[in-house]
Amino acid sequence: MLDYMFLDAIMEHLVYTHKEDTKSSFYSENGILPNRFSFQRCDFTKVTNVGRCSIEKKAGQLVGKFTKSENSPLKKYKPYTCRTEIFRCADFPLLIGYGTLGISESDGRVRNDNGDVVVLYSNDNLSTLHIFYFRNLKNPDYKWDILAFVNAYVRKNISKKRGEGENLPHKLDIK
Repeated sequence: MLDYMFLDAIMEHLVYTHKEDTKSSFYSENGILPNRFSFQRCDFTKVTNVGRCSIEKKAGQLVGKFTKSENSPLKKYKPYTCRTEIFRCADFPLLIGYGTLGISESDGRVRNDNGDVVVLYSNDNLSTLHIFYFRNLKNPDYKWDILAFVNAYVRKNISKKRGEGENLPHKLDIK
């Protein structure tokens, strides 16, 4: 089990806002991830139930591309793409889902993930997208700990600011 103080120390919380007049574009000014991401829910894309999708329900896909002026340790090879499939977490319905981030390899293709975990949340019908980034925590043994931590973090720090979450049962409390 991962310590919540450890997760709080390594978590990077990025907030992206939806660009008006687009279906799926989100923008942010800073962070380790690209400044622009496209998030498409499964409702809009056809999903083939093979591999991991046959085991877990897919919530959507997150795709971003670094521009020439952006700097990040994830920006290694052209075309500087980050992508992940986002999977639902039935135990944590407050969250959109989670995924493991894949980045461009030397031949330009995104084949495998790099071991970084992202968890997505939005409390305002996707006008704001919160991405919680955890570096090198892909181990399946950590999945529940990460999701439980982000769920508790959202309830304590984000949803309560907007007057939501008071009547939700709290499984965890971050001290």
